[in-house]
Amino acid sequence: MASREREMAACHALKRFCTGAEDGSIRVFTYSLSGTGEGQELGGHSSFVNAVVFEPTEGQQIASVGDDRTCRIWTLDGVSKAFFSLKFSGVSVCWLPNDPDKILVAEKAGAVRLYSLVDGGPLLSLESERTTLATADWSGVANHYVGAAAGAEWLVWDLNFSSLPRQRKHAHVDGAHQFKWSHVCEGLFATTGCVGKLQGSLSIHNLAHDQGQPVLTATVPAISGLSWHRLLPLCACGGNRRIYMWLVEL
Repeated sequence: MASREREMAACHALKRFCTGAEDGSIRVFTYSLSGTGEGQELGGHSSFVNAVVFEPTEGQQIASVGDDRTCRIWTLDGVSKAFFSLKFSGVSVCWLPNDPDKILVAEKAGAVRLYSLVDGGPLLSLESERTTLATADWSGVANHYVGAAAGAEWLVWDLNFSSLPRQRKHAHVDGAHQFKWSHVCEGLFATTGCVGKLQGSLSIHNLAHDQGQPVLTATVPAISGLSWHRLLPLCACGGNRRIYMWLVEL
């Protein structure tokens, strides 16, 4: 095997994940298929880190937001690439797969802003008309869709029309906590109620044909976490030492 081929094989054999902690630290863990691993701590936040995410095209940068009212961009070796001051605690940060020069940052008090990593300035702001925002997500299938969970509702903005939510519906009586877009279907998303309750709730909606009603609802004990399969309309969440999955018919 040529030297270049060995380098590529080694790269593909590496697995990375990162965590954010209440002490403000971000830890990046790197493992190889041979079983060896190492960890690195990134310092910078002064309070609880609420969200961390890898840049999706090459995975060589990390974005984070926290209760210290900052959004930070890092390289994997700990170099700070960018820094944004927020008015309130940051609850979510999202990178688009086809536009790594832009990130979306959501603040707890309701502001959702799109930032340019080229000039460091905000490109647009979205208004939620809510005092408390739990989370936000940017659709990778339909880039003009941004969704969020706020209060007991889900909200969806269409960037082609207005800075105000184009749709909003009541979602969970115990408060909407998580919002995630599907990776394969435009307009398909899931929300959950409060995390950790004995009987948590999950709802799946499709903007194309649900007429405001969920296409699927479920009760999950001690619900926690929410994600979608990369290639299938398959939604998953955790609860009571189990992983629950639903395959949505499109």
